[in-house]
Amino acid sequence: MLLGSNWKRKANINMLDNEVNKNEQVKVARMGMMGVSEGISSLPMECSSTMSEMPSCPKGGIVVKVCYAGVCYSEGYIRKGHFRPKLPGVEIAGTIHEVCNTLPNCNILPGEHVIMYPSEGFEPDGYQEFVAVENTEQVIQLPPSVPLEIASMLPGSALSAFNAVLRALPHVEKLQKVKSCVNVLIVGAGCLGLWTLKLAQYLIGETNNNIRLFVADNSIDKLITAQDHDAHDIIHWCEEDHEQYIIERTLDACRGGVDVVVDFISSPRTMMRSLKVLNR
Repeated sequence: MLLGSNWKRKANINMLDNEVNKNEQVKVARMGMMGVSEGISSLPMECSSTMSEMPSCPKGGIVVKVCYAGVCYSEGYIRKGHFRPKLPGVEIAGTIHEVCNTLPNCNILPGEHVIMYPSEGFEPDGYQEFVAVENTEQVIQLPPSVPLEIASMLPGSALSAFNAVLRALPHVEKLQKVKSCVNVLIVGAGCLGLWTLKLAQYLIGETNNNIRLFVADNSIDKLITAQDHDAHDIIHWCEEDHEQYIIERTLDACRGGVDVVVDFISSPRTMMRSLKVLNR
């Protein structure tokens, strides 16, 4: 949820779910994302002894060789058998394997690094070795400098966080015109919160000192990670503490109050707490 000083609007943060296909042999590798969090990882795809069936290249389309499939928060629930989405592995990073020779104005070349963005009517299975793509607009080309293990995380949590930052940005810019300093509180220091912190820092720029980014969470370990990534300050929302004490602690840390809240927890308690610390 995204909350501002003079408005209350929900920002729909759509999480992309994926699951493990038990028929594919994959090797799980926990890999840090640019040092942001060791809890964010991807699956490097290894060929099994039985090669996946090679799909034919669709007319006007391409075939992508899957190199990594992003692991999102739902992976734990999937492994415990709590639910099984329609298709697993929707967060895909790989290379162009084949390009149809009838593709008009083609600027896609074999070997290029790409990510695949799932949408309505297009739900790729990332735990296959190759994926046929009819609509090339579902494929986003990447510069060679972006590692594929990091690229596989972009279709899910990174774009969700980017959406939240873009929704907050107009309100922050409006407040900058009337305030000497704008305080932004990010609730939740998991992967979404850390992506939001890093993306906001990038968009704000190093020279802009009148926007302060605070991070609140009930996990001290996650808060330390946020602090290591240059959050202005961190706030421990210990759920065992009295509610009024948590609110006072937040207001004390965010001197001048909170102007914008990006809440990735969105529980009734965090929402009420956010409303109480917001400037009116």
